[in-house]
Amino acid sequence: MRALTPRSRLHGERGASMVLILALITILGLCVGGIAVQGTAGMMAVQGVKNQRNDIYGAEGAIDGAINYIRNDLTRGRFGADNCPSSGTPPTIFSLPSDAGTMNVTCRSLAGSGDEIEGVNYPENAVLTTGGLPGYPVVNNSCNGDPGICLGGSNGGIMTVQGSVKSNATSASGKSIDASSNTKLDAGQDAVRATGTCTGNIIGVPVACGTGITRPDPGGGASSDPAPPSNWAAELQSMPPLAPAPTCNPISKVATMQPGSYFDRDAVLVGFTAMTTVSGKSVRVSCPVVWMKPGNYYFDYSQSTDIDPWRVGFDDASGHLYNENFGSGTDVPGSVIIGGTLSSAINPNASSSQVNAARAAVHLGLTNNNPAVPGGCDRTAPNGVQVMMAHYAAFDVKYQGMLELCPSPSSSKQQIALVGRKTDQAAPATSATFKPTGQVAPITGSGTPFAPGLSAIDGVVNTGNVNGMNKSATVTVNGYSAAGQQPTQTVGQVTVRIAHREVWNPSNSSLTISAQLNTSTGGSCTISGISKSSSLATYTKTLDDSSSPSLADCGVTSQADLVGSSVKWTVTTQNSGSPSSQVDLDGIEMDVAPRALAAKTPGSKIVWLYGDLGAHMPEIYIWGTVYAPTSRIELALYSVATTVARFGRGVVVAGLIVSNLTVNQSYAAFANASGVAHYANRKMELIAWLGGTRQLRVVIELDDTNDPSNPGKTVKIISWTAVN
Repeated sequence: MRALTPRSRLHGERGASMVLILALITILGLCVGGIAVQGTAGMMAVQGVKNQRNDIYGAEGAIDGAINYIRNDLTRGRFGADNCPSSGTPPTIFSLPSDAGTMNVTCRSLAGSGDEIEGVNYPENAVLTTGGLPGYPVVNNSCNGDPGICLGGSNGGIMTVQGSVKSNATSASGKSIDASSNTKLDAGQDAVRATGTCTGNIIGVPVACGTGITRPDPGGGASSDPAPPSNWAAELQSMPPLAPAPTCNPISKVATMQPGSYFDRDAVLVGFTAMTTVSGKSVRVSCPVVWMKPGNYYFDYSQSTDIDPWRVGFDDASGHLYNENFGSGTDVPGSVIIGGTLSSAINPNASSSQVNAARAAVHLGLTNNNPAVPGGCDRTAPNGVQVMMAHYAAFDVKYQGMLELCPSPSSSKQQIALVGRKTDQAAPATSATFKPTGQVAPITGSGTPFAPGLSAIDGVVNTGNVNGMNKSATVTVNGYSAAGQQPTQTVGQVTVRIAHREVWNPSNSSLTISAQLNTSTGGSCTISGISKSSSLATYTKTLDDSSSPSLADCGVTSQADLVGSSVKWTVTTQNSGSPSSQVDLDGIEMDVAPRALAAKTPGSKIVWLYGDLGAHMPEIYIWGTVYAPTSRIELALYSVATTVARFGRGVVVAGLIVSNLTVNQSYAAFANASGVAHYANRKMELIAWLGGTRQLRVVIELDDTNDPSNPGKTVKIISWTAVN
């Protein structure tokens, strides 16, 4: 058996190589393990990035989808629309499946989003009714609850509005809008908002009724009228001079009115006719067309009721003028009223009748909506009219009547065509004292006549005597004038002052004392009931619109009526016994104060259209704003197809009543200024959610102003924030 011999140990390079190989194997083993661990971790990281990317991509896609979904939907982001509220839990408006799961997008409106805009020279609303606000009248109408807007009619009549509508009420439970008898208020894509409730078919974006939120008068409160520098201030801040009577051109059939004050309706109507010679005979000719030259007009016709305004059309010609028959149709005097710069279609000095030309021109207001194309008055001309109505004065457009008013364009204030003040202006102080310059002094009965030379109240007494029963001493002082007198200045108050003394016998006898004012223009009135005085005293009597007698009773409208007037002073003894009296008169003077601007009677009409006479129009085109917050507009359309009412720049009134509404309104009865922004851009916060986790927050602004017919045409991203 062979014995095993031990192998000798390796020496030199061969031993060292073995150690290195073993070390390398160990290191490689460790590296492979580490690489495996690292690979696993890397694969996990890649999956996390992929998931995050899917979340972001999904959130971005959901936000993009939501923006496209809401950009043309004006119920999203307009104030008052619940589809994207400004408070409370934001609703989910859009959902989109993604690789990460379903993304839900919520929406919240930000401050000012979609609010209505009032411009410097255009109103916020096409219709704003103030009835129900503190101090403003609630208009009585045919709708239950007397809402600010009352529509009635048949056959599904539609009142189309181009612009926002706001109607107030006393409370959220009061009534603001009533569209009864199957009628419809259609504001299209514009907002309809109401403090109180609404009934009937009402269309708008949004329709928000019963909000309890009041819509204030843009010109201030009920107890004050806007004054400069307010852009709602009327042009007339004091009474304008008395206007001359209208003049009628019997050839062109156009009457011309001048700016200023008008107080006598019948005198105005007479001015719409003229005396001329036809075939050797003197005849009265009618001017159916009336041109109100550019400027400011004030009408206070002092009628005492709401049912007898200034009628434009047939009724005034037959009922107020002379009870004469001026013909029918286009022969009615004052049946077409055009205020402002005339269009080129009408020439007041033409050598032929302009009646048909005027009617055709006014019709342009209906057939062409382009403001650059004038009707009877030129809407682009720099000078227009502004009309202020006081008390019960109103335009009543009836049979064959047509009314068109163009305001003066302005870039700095509201373009108001028709005004009704809310308050009476404070009475101005005395502007002139009228004193006599002459005297006529006869005595009736027995006694000593007054000496000549009586002038002013100066302490110098003029004495006469009267003896016997029922005898009179009279003196007439005349030739009244005043320093710096202004004949065209309207008169609001005349204070008659009489300095007198009577010494009578017997002491218990009675005297009757009176003063008769005779104006230079034919007016006359008597001031009676003056008490006798044993000492020199000054009797004072103030004449105004409400006194007895009134200024109207005396025939006093302007200072011109008092220039050259006279006052007759009479003292009469009793009709019994043997009375006698010494009559002392120091003088008679009249303090005159200008007339102040008067308020429109609360709740009364300022525009009344009455279309109940067959197929004959009336038509109304008022291209400027109507600002009459305490008055009402009443339109009785009576299912006549040719009856037209267009208010082209918004109305602010206490109430609006539309009866017998027809189905064939193809135009906007009430519109706001065109070509301007009426709503602020919509600003909204959109948040994309995955499950209950926010993924992406975006704030956007949708451009609704540059192209109102295409809302949300462009989108501005204000912020874009990813949420981890």
